[in-house]
Amino acid sequence: MSRLSKDHLTTPYGRVHQTLFTILPYSLSETTLTLFDICRDGQAASYSKDGVIWQNINFQLWSNLVDEIMRRMEEGISKQLPSGMAISDLLDRPIVDDFSKASPHLQEQNRVWMEERAGHFKSAMFSTTERRHKLFNNGKLDTAQVHKYITHDQEIRGLASSLLAVSSAVTMRAFQFPSIVFNSYDGFDRNLWIVNDRFVPGKPKAKQRNTAFADTLFWYPRKATQPLAVLLFYQQPFICSLLQMLGTEPQLYASHMWPLAPSEAGPNPHSLVWSGQQINRSLKDISLNIIGSPVDSALIRQMAEGLLRDKVPALFEVYQSRDNIHLEKGSYRFSQCLEAYANLYGLQAVANAAKIDTERAAACLIVVDIWQYMHKIEPRSLIWQPMVANSYLFPTTAHDGLAWLDAHNLKQTAWIVSGHLIDEDTLTAGLKLLADSNFPEFVVRVFVN
Repeated sequence: MSRLSKDHLTTPYGRVHQTLFTILPYSLSETTLTLFDICRDGQAASYSKDGVIWQNINFQLWSNLVDEIMRRMEEGISKQLPSGMAISDLLDRPIVDDFSKASPHLQEQNRVWMEERAGHFKSAMFSTTERRHKLFNNGKLDTAQVHKYITHDQEIRGLASSLLAVSSAVTMRAFQFPSIVFNSYDGFDRNLWIVNDRFVPGKPKAKQRNTAFADTLFWYPRKATQPLAVLLFYQQPFICSLLQMLGTEPQLYASHMWPLAPSEAGPNPHSLVWSGQQINRSLKDISLNIIGSPVDSALIRQMAEGLLRDKVPALFEVYQSRDNIHLEKGSYRFSQCLEAYANLYGLQAVANAAKIDTERAAACLIVVDIWQYMHKIEPRSLIWQPMVANSYLFPTTAHDGLAWLDAHNLKQTAWIVSGHLIDEDTLTAGLKLLADSNFPEFVVRVFVN
């Protein structure tokens, strides 16, 4: 087909081309032409980029993936401390966030005690007797050792991005990660907060070009709070001071959560932070190493949304109208759950800081909490439990007694009718004759016993 016919009447090609021409300046796209096959119980998934080669992901290993990333991240951050110092030496109390534009370590309620510990940290790192990093050589700062220290820091940034991706359910897109800022700086407003002793990144760069930021929030796992606090509030400012001593511009190390090492940054200002390709590359390497399947943020986003929409469709009712920035009163069946959740965690303050509706903030964070509970990261909340009823994603013992009684009556009925006692071998042989013979073995044992 040609774009235009001879008499300049529109053709199907022309109409499609005009549509693309109209929307292209206002959108960003990702190459996510992926085929999915998620099993009925939601415990495994297969995906293919070309429809020929399929990769398998066992969601039962997902909790191992999250735990291992957290372990490696905490270990890496601990190794960035001076010899003889632990993470707990720098954080002996919760960090209180007032949700101002300044980072929590610069806020008045935290500044005094955190400055004192930062002084101890810096003195220990600059000591000539410090043997783990050896930043000084003959009384002078060793440039090679400083670069080695920053290289290790960059590896930790990859773990931090991977942890957020695998623990957030419908996670951010890769290009949105570099827009997370922990300390407002030169026109960048902070969009990383601490709520109830958990880090909350949110308001990332939007996918649509005519929208500055996306109205969404995510929980980091609570177990990651202390290591991340040491990384951002002690080690990152320390790296800034090292770079200044070397006469190098710290660039965005003073503000962004994923700053790029100065030696790797180019003349383009966007190269001062990690790119989406770097985020995905790190995530693929880490996931392949731990669970044997390379996944990126787009794949996680699609799989998690597909799984949750299938099993718990009510979770996403609040997102069905893209024009609905604020939830309409009474339009969501679980509005009381959102209100109770927001009150429990005091989300009003972070919602005001992020300039999004409190109920929407609660809805976003509940999705993350449910995902983290599914993978044994965070405990279950009675508040959102009604939202996942009958989803078949969570183990239940509510009807064990009734199930046993029903199975026992069926066994007795079969014995009366046939005159034969049903044992495990007989029942197993019968189940294998069914069209779907993949019955779990425990079902047979429960029925027989």
